[in-house]
Amino acid sequence: MLEKNNNKLNLACAAVAVAVLLFDLSLPLGVAGGVPYVALVLLGMWAPTIRYIYFLATLGTALTIVGYVLSDAGGVPWVVLVNRGLAFFVIWTTAILLALRNQGQDALARSRDDLEGHALQHTIENRENEDRYRAFSDLSSEGVAIINGGTIIEANQAFASMYGYSISKLIGKPVLELVVPEQRENITDQISQNSSVTFECHGFRKDGSIVPVEVKTMPITYKGHRMLAARLRDLTEAHEAVEAIRIGEERLRHAQKMEAVGQLTGGVAHDFNNLLAAIIGNLDLIDVAAITSKNDRESIAVALWAAQSGAELTYRLLAFSRNQPLHAKAAQVNDALPRFYQLAKRTIGEDITIEIKPDKDLWLTMVDVGQLEAAILNLAINARDAMPDGGQLTVETSNQVLCEKDAARFEDLTPGDYVMITVRDNGGGMSPEVLEQAIEPFYTTKGVGEGSGLGLSTVFGFARQSQGQIEIDSVEGQGTTVRIYLPRTYETISGDLKSEAAEQGNPSGNETILVVEDESDVLNYIVKALNRFGYNMLQAKDGPTALEVMASCDTIDLLLTDVILPQGMNGREIADAFQRQFPTACVLYSSGYTREVLGQRSQIDDHMVLINKPYGRHVLARQVREILDDRQKEDIL
Repeated sequence: MLEKNNNKLNLACAAVAVAVLLFDLSLPLGVAGGVPYVALVLLGMWAPTIRYIYFLATLGTALTIVGYVLSDAGGVPWVVLVNRGLAFFVIWTTAILLALRNQGQDALARSRDDLEGHALQHTIENRENEDRYRAFSDLSSEGVAIINGGTIIEANQAFASMYGYSISKLIGKPVLELVVPEQRENITDQISQNSSVTFECHGFRKDGSIVPVEVKTMPITYKGHRMLAARLRDLTEAHEAVEAIRIGEERLRHAQKMEAVGQLTGGVAHDFNNLLAAIIGNLDLIDVAAITSKNDRESIAVALWAAQSGAELTYRLLAFSRNQPLHAKAAQVNDALPRFYQLAKRTIGEDITIEIKPDKDLWLTMVDVGQLEAAILNLAINARDAMPDGGQLTVETSNQVLCEKDAARFEDLTPGDYVMITVRDNGGGMSPEVLEQAIEPFYTTKGVGEGSGLGLSTVFGFARQSQGQIEIDSVEGQGTTVRIYLPRTYETISGDLKSEAAEQGNPSGNETILVVEDESDVLNYIVKALNRFGYNMLQAKDGPTALEVMASCDTIDLLLTDVILPQGMNGREIADAFQRQFPTACVLYSSGYTREVLGQRSQIDDHMVLINKPYGRHVLARQVREILDDRQKEDIL
């Protein structure tokens, strides 16, 4: 470190010297151009020795002469010489004063060290009486001990408390017994110098725990013998603060990386959803019953299944980026376990035993039950892959109260009541290296084509979007345990507000609907689908076209618009214009982005109705019918 600092000082001196020389050469000879070399000499305040200051003064003198020789002739000769002499005087006066200052500081530092040693020695020697233990304990709030030949002969209460002993038990104990074994050789070298040194080490407490300490030693004379006094400071809190900063920085880097990948996957999912909307929609429009060829019907079924699998992939991408739409409500997690059990039995095979252990007094939590089932099933599939020869899978629920210390283990988790879902297997487990990357997006230990690397990432995304967290413990050869923490809610379970009639009733109608969609394939699908349900359809590909259509119509009952559109107008701006012209009409928004993303961009509010792409014709028709019926109810009221 000292060598590094000297290099920086040398570079600084060289830079100043060159700068002043160039400045001197630019001035007439009649000006005292050497005086600025005082700045070079002043850098000697950081010089390691007095000689360095005089070296800088000599260098300044030499460069003053060089400036005199190289400068263009001019000025009164005697004035020029006087000015150069004045520069020499200022340079050397500054150097001498600076050298005296540094000498004074060195002497002061030595005196301070000597005074501290004498003060400690005097204090100790004056306490050789029947009350010396009590007086000695008052010497310092830090740990203090006197060591003779490697053995503790005196110690104060702070020192004893630091190591968990009584003072009487410490007297006569070899000091190395209070140091962790791997550092004893180094500590022996430090204290054998019998001089003032400062170092850090790890102390060994009576109960076997470790305490980091800073040790400062100084030689003293005690009872006529040369001994060593040591002051110790507990560094536990300082180390914890440093570790907290490190963890915080690590979490920040991880969050930034997850945010970047999340934005990427969210954008990919949006574009993919637009494609799937056209594919699933048009396949859904095909009247399969009217197709006579069995092969054609099977081909359509396979294509529809593949498209729906693509929709599932976009869900997983959105789940990782924490942007999938959640329909959270107060729920009892135990109620989802029977359905999970049936799904898991068909998914993970008969050679794996499934055990469900619900807590009968489990609290309620605010959660999207469907996404929770998918998350637990994801963990079950991971467990299956970790147990190719069979094994035991346990799913358990319990109530957990996290204190501040417990909550601090997680990112952005507050202390309080939580519902914990534990999924445990006795498979092969994960190495520490794999465990560290387990929730990283697209990270997988499986072969090419055998896994997407989104399993644990989607579970993590679901938990975070539900204001919870996940915790993973794994030991190679023993298995893996994943815990999902979801915050407790005090709301009560309510029934589904939608009636069966709304879900299963006839979604047809004869109202007029304007569809605004920039994707031609999606636009054509929506128009065809709603036409089949009896609606009168109008269409536009962008905002200006939509305004033209609105201007030519007397009545439009509903606007179905994509949120993000070209030509300078977004869906919200079109809706504002639409409702100014048709104030009693209603609006349905559609997007491949989720409500959360659109809300962050201020393109949609909570009260606005949004249908996420992709969607089938029946889902679309039911949503349209529901909005129109709600408007009619409001008109009646």
